[in-house]
Amino acid sequence: MGIKVLRPGLSTSVQDMGRYGYAAYGIPESGAMDKYTAGMGNILVGNPQNLAVLEITRIGPKLQFSTHHQIVISGLEVDAYLNDKKVEVQEVYDVNKGTILDIQRVVKGNFAYLAINDGFQTEKILNSQSMYQGITTKEVISEGEDLPVSSLDENISDSYSTISFDEQRYKKHSLRFFPGSEFYLLSREQKVKLAQESFTINPDSGRMAFLFQETIPPKEESILTTAVLPGTVQLTPDGHLIVLMRDAQVTGGYPRILQIPERQIDVLAQKRPGESLRFSIAQSEI
Repeated sequence: MGIKVLRPGLSTSVQDMGRYGYAAYGIPESGAMDKYTAGMGNILVGNPQNLAVLEITRIGPKLQFSTHHQIVISGLEVDAYLNDKKVEVQEVYDVNKGTILDIQRVVKGNFAYLAINDGFQTEKILNSQSMYQGITTKEVISEGEDLPVSSLDENISDSYSTISFDEQRYKKHSLRFFPGSEFYLLSREQKVKLAQESFTINPDSGRMAFLFQETIPPKEESILTTAVLPGTVQLTPDGHLIVLMRDAQVTGGYPRILQIPERQIDVLAQKRPGESLRFSIAQSEI
């Protein structure tokens, strides 16, 4: 049995925790942009953290259920309704045949996640269900399709999790980092600029990379194309900063000046264009 997609929303896709072990073949990691929030939805509905969920980007889908399920929408704040009844985030809901879930928009942050009992049962390619153009047959869900899921045993007892969702992490406006492999190439002037200035997220940011509007003084440095991964901060020849995200390429030729830890990628993913961030750089590093 499946879930009928009545409206696909904006770039709604199936994601899990990522496609690992294929970087040598040029295949990105992919996976949920905010893995903490995606994993939280799975935990609350009684799944392992790595099962496939629906990633909702800004404008959500409208879905109709064909049988009994338990679902959770995880996120910061979402405008969503089950048969016109308001849905709260981080709450488990029973849905029955014919129930319509209308996820109208993500109110806070960029991404929210729909978790369902036993996860979404889409095709697994290279050990992952994460949708990515050129790897999976589709990169987003489409109107009219049926998303494969497992029905919930009618005799199962309700045992909802009550784990706490750490929303405070998303209110921070500074990012911790490790010095990148080419951090040593930065001049003192560039390091001071990194430490003292705020950087505004560019509207062109997305699953491949987050871009920033401000620049630091450029410096003509080139490196051989080498390995990069999500969280790598690159410096372009014109002084712009690029933070690679989940769908990023696996090699790059710009200096890797910083590396953001995994949990900080989750935080960055939920920052909207126009929001400003600072890089938390220790005085000893300048």
